[in-house]
Amino acid sequence: MNMSEYVMIKCPICHMEKKVEIPTNLIDEAAHLTAVLIPKSIVCEHTFHAFVDKNFAVRGYQKTDFELPINIQEEKIEETTLLESELNDFENLKWNISPKNLKYIFRGIMFNKPTVFILPDSRSELKEIVERTINFLFNDTFKHNLTILLKSNYKKIKSDFKNYLVIGWEKILRDKDKIMNDQDMEVEEKIVRAFFRNASKTDAIINLEFEIRNIYKISQNVISIIENLEKDKDIDIMTLKDRLRVQFSLDLDIQYLRYILTIVRYYFKVYVPVNDSNEIQEFLDILSS
Repeated sequence: MNMSEYVMIKCPICHMEKKVEIPTNLIDEAAHLTAVLIPKSIVCEHTFHAFVDKNFAVRGYQKTDFELPINIQEEKIEETTLLESELNDFENLKWNISPKNLKYIFRGIMFNKPTVFILPDSRSELKEIVERTINFLFNDTFKHNLTILLKSNYKKIKSDFKNYLVIGWEKILRDKDKIMNDQDMEVEEKIVRAFFRNASKTDAIINLEFEIRNIYKISQNVISIIENLEKDKDIDIMTLKDRLRVQFSLDLDIQYLRYILTIVRYYFKVYVPVNDSNEIQEFLDILSS
């Protein structure tokens, strides 16, 4: 029996084609389609997903520049509920905190990590602004353990934060659990980038809070499906995707769903019995090295 099969893969962006070796066991373990992540340099300079069936036929492709879900039934907060002081806080945040810092803070909160964010002593006015905006964005969703300190104060009590994720000014100072890999932070990157690029003060805030609430709600939907599985029964990621569509009218990008599964594991501490072909990336990464 062949341990792998060569499959003709075509980039959905530049249309370059190349035969790619794919391990048979990863395809055999899937109930329906397997989402194969094709890293750049395997076929071309682009990264994308190929959906392969059990006969090793490619059924479709998906760019990794995924779209955030747009068919969510959740209501956005009303523009009239935003106070002038809140608008000013977010405007100050946008002008004084880098997208990278905000992305790191979001990651720490949604991965349920006690986090300390260190500000330069010259930016002391930002401490309360960051606190207020984070509390606003995560109200009624993700509880957080975020401490914001000036650099001089942190140095005096840094021993109190040995087990914390430590975020400096646009860089990570401590990440014991190795969750701060920029290559794995596409969702946070996309959400934060949209906030900073939105010229409307109110829309920027409303949409940012909405995306955070979506992540929380969809995670709960996934947990609902997992809790109703038969005991000791696994589910492959494509079947989970289908069930979310049928039960909750959610048509999720596979990459976004993988992100949701990490939130379910890290924040909600729920075991995820999902078979995923994502480990194929390691195999393909070896080929590309």
